[in-house]
Amino acid sequence: MNASEVIERYGNGERDFSTIRLISANLSGLNLQGIVFNNADVSNCNFSNSNLTDASFSGAILDRANFANAILINVNFSDAHMTNADIRKVQIDNTNFFRANLMFAHLCGNDLVRANLQDAKLDWSCLVGSSMTQKQISAVPQQAMVAVVTMQQQQAPSGYKSELSREVFHGYKMRTTEEIMSNNYKFQIVESKDKKNYC
Repeated sequence: MNASEVIERYGNGERDFSTIRLISANLSGLNLQGIVFNNADVSNCNFSNSNLTDASFSGAILDRANFANAILINVNFSDAHMTNADIRKVQIDNTNFFRANLMFAHLCGNDLVRANLQDAKLDWSCLVGSSMTQKQISAVPQQAMVAVVTMQQQQAPSGYKSELSREVFHGYKMRTTEEIMSNNYKFQIVESKDKKNYC
C-alpha cells in the first residue's frame, strides 16, 4: 500500500489500516483524525503538521517517523516502537506513550505533562526544552539528554510549574534561574559534558 491509496481510502471513510506495511510514505499536512495504524509498519513515514487527533498507533513500528508540529491529542502510541522518531513541538493532550520505545527519539520543546510516559523507554532520547512533572523527570534514565522543565517564573501550557533550580540531575548540571533569566531562556537546560547540541 502507498500513501495515495491510504489517503484515497481515508477520504472514502475507511479508518482502520492496522497491520499494513507503509514505508517512507508522505502523510504530512493532512487531516487524519481517528486513523488506526495498530501493529502496522509505518517506519520512516512523514506525519509532520498533520492532525492525528484520536488516532491509534498501538504496537506500530514508527522508527524514524516524523511527527514534528503534528496534533497528537488523544493519540495512542502504547507499545509502539519509535526509535529515532521526530516528535518535536507537537500538540499533546491525553497522549499515551505507555511502554513505547522512544530510544533516541526527539521529544524536544513539548508539554509532556499531559502525556502518559509510564514505562516508556527514553534512553538517549532528547527532551530539551520540554515541560515535565517531577514524577516524570524522576523516571528519565541517566542516558537521556534530559530537558527540563519550566522555570519558577514560567508556566507550561498545562499550567504546571517547576521549582527545580541549582540542582544536579543524573550528573547533568542545571543552569540557575539567574543564568536563564540573563540569557532570556524560557526553560532551564540540563546539559551533558559529552553530548551537546544533540537536537
